[in-house]
Amino acid sequence: MSGFDYTASAATASHLISYFGGPVALYRKTGGGTGNPYDRAADTYAPEVVTAVDLAEKRMAEGVGLVATGERVLLMKADAAPAQGDRVEIGGALHEISQIEPLRPSGLNVMFKVRVKSNG
Repeated sequence: MSGFDYTASAATASHLISYFGGPVALYRKTGGGTGNPYDRAADTYAPEVVTAVDLAEKRMAEGVGLVATGERVLLMKADAAPAQGDRVEIGGALHEISQIEPLRPSGLNVMFKVRVKSNG
């Protein structure tokens, strides 16, 4: 019995992210760094445009209302292949990628769910 072929699912995910999303600047970390997490000046990044859906700012319950956590969630196409520590630009502000959850059935990247936190 052969396994399910996820290539059609990957193509559908890519189409939907293209349709509902838009271009996002992804800055891939290319080098630098001193090992000190507070020394950001030494890091270098290479910009690239990827397609993503911004699922908006994450909110959490506090008291009787919701408050912003400073995190956002994005869905990125499979060809983006982001890495932790890369940055994305949303609305003119840089956000560092803090968590990546690939949807990868049978080893095929379908899309990435990415959490980012504000650098400001």
